[in-house]
Amino acid sequence: MIFINNMNKTIVYHPYLKKGVFSSIYKGKIDKKTAFFKIYNIKKTLLFIGKFSKNYLLTLKKISKFKITPNIIFIDNLMIIQEEAKLNNFNNKEFNKNSVQREVLKAILKIQTIDCAEMPSLYDQIINYKKILKNHKIVNKVTHNKKLLKKYLNKYNQNILCHGDLHFGNIIKNNKKIQFIDFDYMVRSSDGFDLSMLFYQEKIKKYDLFNKYKEQINHYRPICLLLDFLWQEVLVKSNFIKKNKISNKIILNSLKNIF
Repeated sequence: MIFINNMNKTIVYHPYLKKGVFSSIYKGKIDKKTAFFKIYNIKKTLLFIGKFSKNYLLTLKKISKFKITPNIIFIDNLMIIQEEAKLNNFNNKEFNKNSVQREVLKAILKIQTIDCAEMPSLYDQIINYKKILKNHKIVNKVTHNKKLLKKYLNKYNQNILCHGDLHFGNIIKNNKKIQFIDFDYMVRSSDGFDLSMLFYQEKIKKYDLFNKYKEQINHYRPICLLLDFLWQEVLVKSNFIKKNKISNKIILNSLKNIF
């Protein structure tokens, strides 16, 4: 028996389903109802992400209220508890259906209706890597070219709320409804950035219903590659992986598109 925000709740959770650098996900029960528990390693989270702001927590609650993500039962800086959802294996075959693409776009557009004036920008997220990857050759190059980076990002208005890490693993079909999970990297960017990240991570070639965003998808591809590279460097430093799959040569060539 433990206390959460002055509410007496019986919580039982089982060995983790997924262990990450900054958090572990468990499946358990809260007052006899099955739920998912995402518990953060506060020391590592503070180092990389920082303390989740009050605005971040309120924004995530709005996302839950709009049913873009499974219902959030409880949230604070240490833990998120969400109602159980079917974690299906989303794939290219599923995504290629026009009906699914419409639902994915509909969910993205719902996110974009939420105010994000106080959220960190995509620029902030990139520059923030200097906190954990100190004296890193690529990070130093990026920070030394901050003005050019900002100019490149600002080709499209950076005033839209984005999921920030969209890939098939973060898209679920819950009760026949497309929803997203894992909003840890939520940022303020352009209305095409989430699609660019999705296309990059899943190597999607056909634009189909997303043709309107084709220019932005291609424009932000080097940014997605940069974020992927930097994140893998964090994983290497944290001993989660042995080697970055993206070489310094590849990332340096890509950076020529930005500055």
